[in-house]
Amino acid sequence: MHPPRSPGESGDAAASDGSTESEVKKPKTEIPRLKGLAAMRQKAKEGDLQAVIRHFEEMGPNVHSFNALVNASLKSSGCAAAEQWFQKMQEAGVTPNQTSYAMLIQGWARAGELTLAARWMERLCSSGHRPNEGCFLALLVAFCQRKDLNSAEATVQEMVQEYPHLRPQAHTILVDAYAKEGNLQRAEHWMRPIAQDGEATVVSYGAILDACAKTSHAVKAMEWHERMLTQNVRPNKHTSTALLTALASCGYLQEALEILKSMGAYGLVGDAITYTSLLGACAKAREVECAEQVFGLMQERGIQPNILTYTSLARAYANCGKWQKAEKLGIRMEGAGLRMNDFFLYALLLAYGMAYPKQEKRAEETFLRVVRQGDVQINKHLFFGLCRAVGRPRARQLIDMCCMNSVSA
Repeated sequence: MHPPRSPGESGDAAASDGSTESEVKKPKTEIPRLKGLAAMRQKAKEGDLQAVIRHFEEMGPNVHSFNALVNASLKSSGCAAAEQWFQKMQEAGVTPNQTSYAMLIQGWARAGELTLAARWMERLCSSGHRPNEGCFLALLVAFCQRKDLNSAEATVQEMVQEYPHLRPQAHTILVDAYAKEGNLQRAEHWMRPIAQDGEATVVSYGAILDACAKTSHAVKAMEWHERMLTQNVRPNKHTSTALLTALASCGYLQEALEILKSMGAYGLVGDAITYTSLLGACAKAREVECAEQVFGLMQERGIQPNILTYTSLARAYANCGKWQKAEKLGIRMEGAGLRMNDFFLYALLLAYGMAYPKQEKRAEETFLRVVRQGDVQINKHLFFGLCRAVGRPRARQLIDMCCMNSVSA
């Protein structure tokens, strides 16, 4: 248990040096000192240690001026240097306050030195203070970054006991950490309480949808998305993209298309990455019609396709042998100022090879034209695509021709 909160001590200090709201109400004779303190704080935030030292010499030693030195040292020189100023504070007979300790706890936590952060936490508690919100949050984030989620859970339990209003934020951080680990079960364990109490934010739902996407749980993703809408939490780009990823990875392409269409109602249009990933899923499932709708919707919303977008649609055509459409798409792409690369050429060769009947002549002409233009380098993928279209012997002959022309040039 931490000691009870002392008068004037808040969960999160109003200023980086630990001064409280009551100190603003000072007599007019105190105005110059307060202005000097404000300037000192600003320089500390900027990490300008030399400027803080100059202000310190003018103001003299007190807990706020020493805290500014600790803060400036953290930003400019690191935690070890900040500890030296903390030691000088004590040697000067100035008693550190909650913020004095909290800055070092947070500094060591952000540096990933959790043992040292814990040691300063013990010193803070032994001094009669209680950790502020920033201490707990810094430790929680550090434990999550280290993937020590057992310690992260213990930190959340202690944090919520001290500061109940931090429960949504703390739970969301854990949901996000478990999402990154691909542990949907634990992510849901920490998500359910805040969702049931209506405390989950759009960030919380984004994290749980990320967990669903990473583990390819489309049904759960739809359930959580529906729950978000039921609680009147407005979707954002993150939640929509995560849901689309979960649906596409499981082959729920029509459902993904409907979500893509509904994004407009919330003022969301997505970006090229969103549409391209869905086009890739359509290509894999050989859903040409769905792919064309996605591409058309992208253009309606004024999103500029990139080379990966065109290639993904070309792969959808290729997997179904629709070489005419793949060719037209290539012309359209080059008309938009994008040069054909080896990925798009591979898709074209695959389209010629998957066509019935095969389009050997067009495959040869396209391959030679693009390679001779110098836009692509022959690689094993192009060789495979060429073999698919014209057969291995002829593919070797064509590659030899390109190599001979390159040498003669």
